[in-house]
Amino acid sequence: MYKITTYKANGEITIYETQRPPTLKEVQDLVGGFITSVPKPYYLESNKDFFVRQHNVEKVTEVWCHEEALLKAKPITNKFFEPAPWGSSLYGNVTVVEEL
Repeated sequence: MYKITTYKANGEITIYETQRPPTLKEVQDLVGGFITSVPKPYYLESNKDFFVRQHNVEKVTEVWCHEEALLKAKPITNKFFEPAPWGSSLYGNVTVVEEL
């Protein structure tokens, strides 16, 4: 089983469980555009207390974000992943895939 959590830039959180990991196309639909993988040090250090309360870090298999979110006219910072450890930010929706 897998838990798929999407942290939307507008503040909403959606969660669902599935028997298999999501396909790249499914993740792309959840994130809302082209996707890129988020490095583990980033999501562990940005708002670490929140992330650790929401997820079993050892079982997180992937974290995906919108690769082209900054190309939008008014990019929206994803507040769930702030503050960023080295000054950069994640923009748009972020999807976390966790094995249960």
